[in-house]
Amino acid sequence: MRLRLRLHLRFWRHFTRRAPVEEQPKKRKRYSLTVDEIEQAFPPSTMHSGDGSECVICLDSLDNSVRMLTCHHSFHADCIDPWLKCSATCPTCRRLLVSQTDE
Repeated sequence: MRLRLRLHLRFWRHFTRRAPVEEQPKKRKRYSLTVDEIEQAFPPSTMHSGDGSECVICLDSLDNSVRMLTCHHSFHADCIDPWLKCSATCPTCRRLLVSQTDE
């Protein structure tokens, strides 16, 4: 019984211990874009379907209403817009699409 209690206390102490304040990881700021910012930064364009390119979100060929991001990845505007409203990163390479001083 004592051994079981000791083990229980050891695990409880281990999992309830908090890191000192200076060692806790800093929370990263989450960036997102508004509809106006998306339209201004990445205006939709058209591509020819003969390029062999496809949208990695819906896996359909890129032929109309395409947004090319600053990292040169292309997506359908309808596919990428919901993503950019939540996160200002490229879903393929995770590159931050806005500078941190824009805020």
